[in-house]
Amino acid sequence: MDDIAVHSSIQLKEASPILPQRALSKGPKVSRGENYLDLPYLILDYPRLFHRQSTFAIRHMFWWGNFFSSTLHLEGEALSKKRALLWTNLDLLHGQGMYLCVHENPWNYHYKEDNYLPLDSLAPDIVKEYIEERTFLKLSRFLLITEWQNFHDHALESLSLFLRVLKNHGELAST
Repeated sequence: MDDIAVHSSIQLKEASPILPQRALSKGPKVSRGENYLDLPYLILDYPRLFHRQSTFAIRHMFWWGNFFSSTLHLEGEALSKKRALLWTNLDLLHGQGMYLCVHENPWNYHYKEDNYLPLDSLAPDIVKEYIEERTFLKLSRFLLITEWQNFHDHALESLSLFLRVLKNHGELAST
């Protein structure tokens, strides 16, 4: 995961005008745990900002025996500043294997129907409602454990997609 942090730093440096500077001021954080739904996991958060008023994070996760995932997590102030851009740029995510979190708890990461639904399967008005009315928004992609050798490319491609959907393509968005 450290290798992903190094390569993602290049993309993040170029995208820094569209990201909360406090999220970039902290370096990458790798953490692990022993019990997410009874199995161990490994996480890389970068960029990362976890604050009471605002969460902005891109989280790459390996969940033992299940999958690798890359997730954009926006909450509070970070979400409020990006709602319009997310809706405007949502078409950039179609056909990319993206999922939308539909659960009330932002700290779930499994891909069962009560937590994530494929973005392409949802009607636009449903997606718009999630973007406009939820207190948090999570967009995520996963890679099957059997495709582990592709995780590096998958993580960097996911990061690129997240950055593209957060960017004002007419001019740089303020953060």
